[in-house]
Amino acid sequence: MADVVYGILIRIHNSALLLIQLSRHSDGTTDVTRTHWFGDTDAPKNVKEAYTRVLQGSIDLMRAKFPTGTYGRNVDAYARRALWGVMQDYRHGTGHGIGAFLSVHEGPQSIGQGLGSGNDAPLTPGMFESVEPGYYVPGNFGIRLETDVVCVRLGNSSDGTFLGLDPVTLLPFERSLIIVEMLSSEQVSVERVVYSAYRLVPRVFQLNWLNEYHAKVRQLVGPKLSGDDLTFLNQLTEPIKAAGHNCPPEGSGGATTKPALLLLALLATLALS
Repeated sequence: MADVVYGILIRIHNSALLLIQLSRHSDGTTDVTRTHWFGDTDAPKNVKEAYTRVLQGSIDLMRAKFPTGTYGRNVDAYARRALWGVMQDYRHGTGHGIGAFLSVHEGPQSIGQGLGSGNDAPLTPGMFESVEPGYYVPGNFGIRLETDVVCVRLGNSSDGTFLGLDPVTLLPFERSLIIVEMLSSEQVSVERVVYSAYRLVPRVFQLNWLNEYHAKVRQLVGPKLSGDDLTFLNQLTEPIKAAGHNCPPEGSGGATTKPALLLLALLATLALS
């Protein structure tokens, strides 16, 4: 459990909230960020598109496999791929190291572009860092999704040892802002089946990863909750079906309706222990 927990709520674009939790633990000082949509109105399409692309970047980086000796600057593009595809970007680093009772941002490693001082140490098993792509339209809205991860050893091949990033933050993503079609496979003809294996199948992996992540959240966090809080968590972690089905669970009303205070309580419960 956290020794100290802080919460910051930033209202954006009428009904959206950017929720930032900062906490101090005996084994780490960190922050976690989610963007949520509140109210009865549906989010504008451009907000949903931005959110989904930022989510795609988060998933792509947390699904990435890379060899020992890889630096944060080598994997940064995973988090930007979906945004770059439509000529969009964010002007900050993708991830930072996490210190124990020290700075929220601490090296020696980080995930970003260029050769900053924090990019000069390779990602190594046991290192904790954040994955936090975003997208911002000045004066209109902003999206950021920050998930803490730990670098883990995935296994060996004839080309050496490969690593990955395993999420340790257990907090659902905002279902009402996800465009499922962007995460699921397109219908392809026989002539395009080989092409689809390289271009379209990763989208299926994104949707599968998201559902597996939400299942993990339900499995590990559910036993800590009861009553309305547990019901709310179960709604947020319902499996998301492929294109052709509505993203929010039936009866949820689309946007998040539970008070933001509950989200802060969940963050405090789910923080690194």
